[in-house]
Amino acid sequence: MIDACRPCTCQQAIGGSGQQAKCGGKELTEVPSTLPNDTCRLTLRDNTITTIEAFRDLTKLEFLKLHDNPYHCDCELIGLVDFLKSGSVSVYENQCCFTPAKLNGTELVSLSAANLTCSEMTTMETNSSPLKVGDFLVTAQLFLYLLVKTLI
Repeated sequence: MIDACRPCTCQQAIGGSGQQAKCGGKELTEVPSTLPNDTCRLTLRDNTITTIEAFRDLTKLEFLKLHDNPYHCDCELIGLVDFLKSGSVSVYENQCCFTPAKLNGTELVSLSAANLTCSEMTTMETNSSPLKVGDFLVTAQLFLYLLVKTLI
């Protein structure tokens, strides 16, 4: 295992063209920043990732597994949607929105910028930072997702 790959498991990909990073089922909430730049195969399935920025630093990426994550489909996901639509990487299985409710079950590749909007949300002050009302709703939905996933 390559230490820089933590919390994932990395190994030389078959054919030696780069690293294979296995990050599936690790309860990750975001893509690890420690992935080797020569990662050519990446598995992020079955985590609790709600949003992903494009994989700019992974220039050798050829294959991607992203399914079974509770994606929150808003303007922060535009980069990922554009990346998936570009066809520059083979993607295993379709990725779908989990929230907001109106987009639940919608495949990411079928979305457009018009679907991925971010609206101004009412904020409440907490002791340390503003808390968006929308953040609470996403957190509650994520909690329910994890509860159901645990029971299955």
